[in-house]
Amino acid sequence: MNKLVFKFVATALFFTTSLSQAEELKGEMSEAYEALGRLQKFTASPSSFENPANRAQIISLLEVLSKTFHRLDELDSRYSNEAGFKETLKLTEDTIDDALVRLKEGRATYSLWRLRGLETHCATCHLSHNVSLAYRDAVSGPGKDLSPYQRGRLYFAGRRYDEASSAFLVALKQKDLDSFKKMEVLRNWLLIETRLERDPSKAVLTLQKILPALNLPAYEEMEVANWILSLERWRNEGTSAVTLKEAERLLAEAVSQGPRPDTRFDTVSALRATSVLNELVASPELNGETKARAFFLLGWTYSRLPLFFIDELPEIYLALSIDEAPGSDVAKTAFLTYREHVLTRFTGSGGVSDIPIETRKQLDRLYEKAHFKGA
Repeated sequence: MNKLVFKFVATALFFTTSLSQAEELKGEMSEAYEALGRLQKFTASPSSFENPANRAQIISLLEVLSKTFHRLDELDSRYSNEAGFKETLKLTEDTIDDALVRLKEGRATYSLWRLRGLETHCATCHLSHNVSLAYRDAVSGPGKDLSPYQRGRLYFAGRRYDEASSAFLVALKQKDLDSFKKMEVLRNWLLIETRLERDPSKAVLTLQKILPALNLPAYEEMEVANWILSLERWRNEGTSAVTLKEAERLLAEAVSQGPRPDTRFDTVSALRATSVLNELVASPELNGETKARAFFLLGWTYSRLPLFFIDELPEIYLALSIDEAPGSDVAKTAFLTYREHVLTRFTGSGGVSDIPIETRKQLDRLYEKAHFKGA
């Protein structure tokens, strides 16, 4: 077989395998999405979730989710090589597996608590890695019997962003939605607007229209009002360039004072910066200390946005910063930020004895690598 023929055959095999894997991935994830939708009618009601009569069905749904997420690496490697993908996927797997084990042990309340953030895990991964697969045509059942709030969360997790945005806006009109859930809905909606839609004019008009009827506490209303001011500034600035300099400008804007004197952080500018930085770190052309700085800025920014993403996201990118440029000044700064975030998350007022042994080992490893280029 000559080289040209061999190259043609190899290319054909590659694309055939990729298409086959994509179809298999779609089938697997459609099954998982179906299970997630059916699971939501239980997670939406503690009494329903904790009812022993429903336990077998809930366990079956969690087993489908567990099986599917553990198969992702085998089926498609397009995203597995992206920085942070494997770590985010592992956290999702651990959440599902822990909830499943605890439910089998009879610890339904704890299991339900673990599952409360599952849609946020899915959305965090999809937003960070621009996964192309959506589940718009994959499911018929899930969603139709859910409240607008639950439906929005389900669509948000499955990349059905237009439908999620519409469901969220309907949910905000529901009288039984408390202010805590209203803010959760608004934050999810804002993520769609800043990270995907990127149309500040439309976002401003929507918020100005709905804010007076939300009856939020004064401090929450002030937060949303600040989003509007920042979106208006964005509207005047235009599209952001995908450069490290632009990300740094947005973050300087975010921490300078916020859009009003009574705020200290500009959420919208920070979310815009994460969008730029996620695009940057996915580029194969970025490397060394420049890439390490981009990772550091991502980790630091996510640490300032705890109500939008999963708790562990800052640690993922700060560790990547250290691994990218061991021994550098950027790595040392990333370690200090990582350590502060971990200690805050695990100890609070409980002291260092509350830090898991694996986390302590990770701190030791990252310290050595940041300061001495250790393994």
